[in-house]
Amino acid sequence: FILHVKDGNVAAIERWMQAHGEPDFHVWPKPVSSGSEVYTVVALEPDNATNRAAIGFNPASEAKRYAALQSAAKSGAVTKTPAGILLYDEGRTKEPGFLAVIPIYRPYFPEMTAKERAELLVGFVYSPIRIAEQVAAVRNSEFLANRRITLADGVTPQSPVFYERGKVDSPSLSAFQTVRIVDRDWRLTLAAPRGRSLGILAITVLAFGTALGLLLGALTALIVQGGRLAQAELIAKKEYEGVRNVLARELSHRVKNTLATVI
Repeated sequence: FILHVKDGNVAAIERWMQAHGEPDFHVWPKPVSSGSEVYTVVALEPDNATNRAAIGFNPASEAKRYAALQSAAKSGAVTKTPAGILLYDEGRTKEPGFLAVIPIYRPYFPEMTAKERAELLVGFVYSPIRIAEQVAAVRNSEFLANRRITLADGVTPQSPVFYERGKVDSPSLSAFQTVRIVDRDWRLTLAAPRGRSLGILAITVLAFGTALGLLLGALTALIVQGGRLAQAELIAKKEYEGVRNVLARELSHRVKNTLATVI
């Protein structure tokens, strides 16, 4: 979970976390100024050494990631951060990935404006998604025999490629498909040597792209479900607190009336 630190009060959230089971908690990197907006990672599952290394990280310290969080907060929709090496993977792999985030608000009501969403933001439920793992899940070991597959963040031939596997003899034929991943359209391209049937290549990239889209769609649905559960818990807690306060006021009122009668 990424917490939105209200008013950038880093010292307050650090004291609270340290008093509630995280004695070494600190926000990093620190905001560049006292007025800077701050987010911080406060919970990750599973609780292991790799994930704990990210506790306290401030995603707002990186401009593109911060822009993605701001977009998610204002839209209320699941959003992906720019593709790149995930914090957890630095020094271990060069495989790219991204975060899929969904905002949580308190209180929450369906017809919120973008300004209200920004003001009522609690934080984000999120999940890291590694591209190589998802591609490997929908292809067998022989799929890339004399083929090359690329994924680009965008739908034009000029879109930046962040995933590429396989090798193909030149000259080659290629076919592409648009794949919807979280909130963006990506360009999936499959290349094969000339002499292969272009029709079969097109069918292959269609099948592969459909499988990849379905897999990532399922992951996105799980993230959205997690966000809805977290939002429901906040709403239930708010309603409980409201009922408790009403009962407390009613009890206080009755006690006062009883005492007044006795006196």
